[in-house]
Amino acid sequence: MRSRGFPQLRTLVRNIEMILVGHAAQEVATDSFVTATTVVPLPLWVELPPKIDVGLKSAKNEDLVLPARIEWSVPPVVLLRDGETVTADWRVTNMGHNLSGTVEVTSAGISESIPGELGTTPVHAFSGRDLRRKLDALVKAGQTARWLILEGFETYTRSKLEEANRIVAQELSVHNEQSIPGVLDDIALDGLLTHMLFGSADGSSTQRSSIVSRMVDKALAPDAFRTYDPARYFTLNLKSRALDEVRRTVGDPHIGPKIRRLQQQVQATNIEELVRAYNEQYPKENLGWKRAVAALSVGPAAGVMAVPLITDEELREYSGRRGSSAAA
Repeated sequence: MRSRGFPQLRTLVRNIEMILVGHAAQEVATDSFVTATTVVPLPLWVELPPKIDVGLKSAKNEDLVLPARIEWSVPPVVLLRDGETVTADWRVTNMGHNLSGTVEVTSAGISESIPGELGTTPVHAFSGRDLRRKLDALVKAGQTARWLILEGFETYTRSKLEEANRIVAQELSVHNEQSIPGVLDDIALDGLLTHMLFGSADGSSTQRSSIVSRMVDKALAPDAFRTYDPARYFTLNLKSRALDEVRRTVGDPHIGPKIRRLQQQVQATNIEELVRAYNEQYPKENLGWKRAVAALSVGPAAGVMAVPLITDEELREYSGRRGSSAAA
């Protein structure tokens, strides 16, 4: 069963393929435009039964096939003149597979099918100008595919943000001994969703700098899915990053849960005692006042007061230390 809102896997890998083909079309040498008559986008994916452990996926589906990336010895866009043939080696080493072979690339496509391939269609041109138009169309299709991936993850990313909101709220409910349904409201979650998908809401970031877009960039690497399938790559990363973003927004350090758990165990009566206990248990993390105070002060709204462990006197002392450090 697919996770709520997760895009269809074949649609996802097809869009990744279109991005890669678009990149290759953009890089094609201009001196080929005059004489080439055919553009052959090479297939970049196969769908085969996985040869690695994929958990519940295989248990729920005996006939499960998952996409694996095809790597080529030539760029994924081949330009051919009339009657020309190009020899290309291919291999599939993702998802536990170890397949390889050699094909001839002609104006009709590749000379023999690769097991499980998701095929492509050659594009024919009748002039150099027409060829350029066809290549430009592939470039634009790749750009559109990137947007489609980002938009396709909107519902799923929102669900991961809502899940992260509940997780952090539950942690703080235990720590503060009071029920907290969520640490962010719907407006704040909408802002985080925009940030993760498209960059900063104020327009200072570009599409490529968004969190999900950077995931897409990493997914373009030939070995991106060597040990797990594309769905798992995105689900794991989106879940982790959504949790990071919720913590960042409310001011919770990434080690905040560990700090609060330790406080529950040792019941320190002041910050210095907690910091000392933490650094004894995790000496490499070098916890200081700043992160300890942040972890124990975090709440569901900007105006939430610090928990009773941190007294007003300790907060004033901490502020004084920060001021002294800045002056130094």
